[in-house]
Amino acid sequence: MRRFIYYSFRFVSSLKYRILRRFTPAGLLVLGVLIASAGMGMDTNQTLAYQAFTFFLALVAISLGSSLFFHDDLKARRKLPRFGTVGEPLTYRVILENHTPKEQKSLILMENLEDPRPGLKEYLMGPEPNEKGQNFFKRTLGYHRWLLLISVKRKARIQERTLPPLPPGRESEVRVDLVPSRRGYLRFTDLTIGRPDPWVFSRPSGAFPRQIIF
Repeated sequence: MRRFIYYSFRFVSSLKYRILRRFTPAGLLVLGVLIASAGMGMDTNQTLAYQAFTFFLALVAISLGSSLFFHDDLKARRKLPRFGTVGEPLTYRVILENHTPKEQKSLILMENLEDPRPGLKEYLMGPEPNEKGQNFFKRTLGYHRWLLLISVKRKARIQERTLPPLPPGRESEVRVDLVPSRRGYLRFTDLTIGRPDPWVFSRPSGAFPRQIIF
């Protein structure tokens, strides 16, 4: 039972992460209206919500379809400081190279850190403080334990960074702010560059793991 709960938590957290990365705030609103209209428009004889569902479904489909045309040739590398202090903001640099023949605009830089989700063994064997005082349902579900383990493993938060226009064939340097929240090594993975589609609902993106130096 607890294994099933663990994998359910992993699936839901992964889905949430992808949705928040994929959709802009406007896109999340459209997605919410789409889901709501789908529920209210089941009976087409009693409500016209199905018409709103069709309209917003078309918007989302067109928006997601535009991601097929995001193939910008960019290269990125980080210049990171060796040390940081918990709770103290620090700034590091990211060098971006635009290898396309045109200026790239409206790009968003999104950092990808090491996955903070606990492993199965950590989840099963890592009780939270005062867990014995909780009721049977909370102990079995283990949601607070899940959140606690994630907070321990998430060592920093980095906000999305809107990039300035990148001239063709040139390097551009941007500064990114980071606030360490835990002691230990902070491991970066790849780096994602996103760009809102023309309707500003989704963010087609490309990851650049092989061009990153860290």
